[in-house]
Amino acid sequence: MNVEFVQKYFNLLLHNNSLYIIHNGRTWLTEKQEVTPELIKKHLERKITIGLQPQKEDGTVKWLAIDFDAHNDEPIEEIQENLLKTKENLRNVNIDSHIEQSGRGYHLWIFFEEPIQRGTIEKLIKQFIYHSAELYAGKQKIRIPLGSYQKDKSIFCGFLDNNLNRSEERRVGKECRSRWSPYH
Repeated sequence: MNVEFVQKYFNLLLHNNSLYIIHNGRTWLTEKQEVTPELIKKHLERKITIGLQPQKEDGTVKWLAIDFDAHNDEPIEEIQENLLKTKENLRNVNIDSHIEQSGRGYHLWIFFEEPIQRGTIEKLIKQFIYHSAELYAGKQKIRIPLGSYQKDKSIFCGFLDNNLNRSEERRVGKECRSRWSPYH
């Protein structure tokens, strides 16, 4: 695994490095240990599946995720419509977002250049979510991208293009960060 890629991924996602969750095959366990590049590397190599908490103790976030899942046996087409309408709503206000395949649906990821107060961004983003979805912006933990789906390791959770096809162009790094700023 490319060390530079692991470091870019680590820098992009790591804001609260005091704990993580790890899936043991049946359930998620919280580990109150430091998140390290080696841990991230194991996730990227699909040896383990981990999740992070977006919010730091000071109330700031550098990323958030919107979870679109089939909790009530909704048809996948309905979930896809909600996802794509939310992405369009965000794009209309210059907030860049990235679609990731999840086990039962999709995650829509938003990355920020600088930390931002969770309350500020959460209020803004909730306005643009079409229909029902769960926003991970606070102390909830969520599986991070580019790993395996925890219940079936054969399912890779990678980024998708706007047509929901696997995206080879989506790379981790500066191009994933939103240009949106609360100061615009």
